[in-house]
Amino acid sequence: MFRRSVCSTEHYAVSELVKASRDGHDIDGEVLTYLELAQVGLLEQDIDGEVLTYLELAQVGLLEQDIDGEVLTYLELAQVGLLEQDIDGEVLTYLELAQVGLLEQDIDGEVLTYLELAQVGLLEQDIDGEVLTYLELAQVGLLEQDIDGEVLTYLELAQVGLLEQDIDGEVLTYLELAQVGLLEQDIDGEALTYLELAQVGLLERDIDGEALTYLELAQVGLLERDIDGEALTYLELAQVGLLERDIDGEALTYLELAQVGLLERDIDGEALTYLELAQVGLLERDIDGEALTYLELAQVGLLERDIDGEALTYLELAQVGLLERDIDGEALTYLELAQVGLLERDIDGEALTYLELAQVGLLEQDIDGEALTYLELAQVGLLEQDIDGEVLTYLELAQVGLLEQDIDGEVLTYLELAQVGLLEQDIDGEVLTYLELAQFHNANQLAAWCLHHICTHYNNVCANYRKEIKDKSAENQEYFEKHRWPPVWYLKEDDHYQRVRKEREKEDVVLNKHHSRRRWCFWSTSPAVA
Repeated sequence: MFRRSVCSTEHYAVSELVKASRDGHDIDGEVLTYLELAQVGLLEQDIDGEVLTYLELAQVGLLEQDIDGEVLTYLELAQVGLLEQDIDGEVLTYLELAQVGLLEQDIDGEVLTYLELAQVGLLEQDIDGEVLTYLELAQVGLLEQDIDGEVLTYLELAQVGLLEQDIDGEVLTYLELAQVGLLEQDIDGEALTYLELAQVGLLERDIDGEALTYLELAQVGLLERDIDGEALTYLELAQVGLLERDIDGEALTYLELAQVGLLERDIDGEALTYLELAQVGLLERDIDGEALTYLELAQVGLLERDIDGEALTYLELAQVGLLERDIDGEALTYLELAQVGLLERDIDGEALTYLELAQVGLLEQDIDGEALTYLELAQVGLLEQDIDGEVLTYLELAQVGLLEQDIDGEVLTYLELAQVGLLEQDIDGEVLTYLELAQFHNANQLAAWCLHHICTHYNNVCANYRKEIKDKSAENQEYFEKHRWPPVWYLKEDDHYQRVRKEREKEDVVLNKHHSRRRWCFWSTSPAVA
């Protein structure tokens, strides 16, 4: 398997020595290989600390193959720059070359042997093509060492979060671990080196989408130091395109970089904004050591920009669940958000009206945690605009059922609505007359209210009616005179209230069968057409 060595005087002398002692041939008549030479003790130095013999080099796979498939000579190795010098001026061993990431592929572009891959931590599959188990990785030294210098046990791996499971129950790959932030520091607590990052697949692709070789990394100075002698920052790595591609070959987003802890600065070299940091979970703890809530971030202006670079509106924050907790640690209600002005903009960028908020269910709970009634919404001015953007009249609110409950939780009667001045305008925007209120509102309560209150102020009420009907048509005036209220007899009767009440109860029975026949239309048990 090894080519016959004719490239040095020393080797030639050894061959001659072998020929002289054993006729120079092995069983099949070929020249002895290095292995065979070692077996007969003709190769000089072994385990005694001296330079490795060719046999030892060959046995551990350190002498690969050159272009024609033969074993590389030291001269060839030196010519291609694989044998350099270490700190003390000695020739670098292959192990030292592997440690600095210079051994990726051999001269003819073939993949390194499994042993070499294992030595530099690049190994994923064993001889039969299956994924290496943690035991196999540990056996070839891929699972490093713990504090006492021993190989990490599975328990120790689990304790540092390296042995987990992904969605399908399989062991997480190092890349997956890195994506969820489990690979941050090495055993001694220091930040992972670029080599260690590369070993777990974090430095993956070069410009043409192929995996970066260690030689390429070294050539562009990524496994060394930058111009000023300082360690390269992740931004510098990103700027030269070395942190570029994710699993599907697309360019890594800054978010993805940040997720694996690679990102320090954004594209323009400026420090990441707090929003960007917050989005990737880099802002975690407040003064008391607890995780910062999104509300706290918002309160101190840490949530700044949305996708288009504009400042995030509170509505957008709320929509994506970034505003979560109030002072007592409970989830903020939409009402609380609205009260502090956190719900600001609708789809078209305009400020949300309270009506729009109510329509989409954003105003939900009052102080006691119960759903806000429409009355409560109206009382605090939260129901403001109708479809055309104009302020909703109380009548319009009543017509669409938005004014529903009073203090005791019962449905508001029209009388109660009238008492609090909630029925003000008719369809044409004019102030409703009491007659109009009687004609198409709940006349039961209105009549009772009128008997108790308006009749005591007859002169003022009638005067107001006369003024209001001056501009109306003759038909309306005739109708009003015909149904003049209160009637003259009412004012002359001593027990007028009881008599009218009894008469009204009798007429209610008739009204149930003959609704169209009625003396006083505003006493109707159901609304009459105006």
